[in-house]
Amino acid sequence: MIPRGMEIDLNVLAQSGGELRSETLLSSSGAHVVVLTSVVADLALTLCSCYLGDLADRWAVSHLRCTSAGNTFTERVVEDLGVMNLARGCLLDHAAELRDAIQAAGREVRVQISVAALQQASGVWN
Repeated sequence: MIPRGMEIDLNVLAQSGGELRSETLLSSSGAHVVVLTSVVADLALTLCSCYLGDLADRWAVSHLRCTSAGNTFTERVVEDLGVMNLARGCLLDHAAELRDAIQAAGREVRVQISVAALQQASGVWN
């Protein structure tokens, strides 16, 4: 069975005013995999972030950015994503990467994460 994700409320706000249309989905597969995917329809941008952890709290993090100009892939290893809660740490990292991806596309934005979204992320394994 394919795990079903939950929609997370990330607000992508343009510095010039207004909100960009976006949708973010958070899912997990077992205790060691978290995947976040965001689509920003107004910019034809998709960001998929995958977090794969081991029992020593090391995480392989990969980000795939898909735009009309092409795709880019980055990866790194981090020692600790457990900021208050693992899924919250992944969400915060994904939001920062989303902001960077949009700025790389030439738009100045803020990505806001509500307290409700952080609480919702905590329940990804429920």
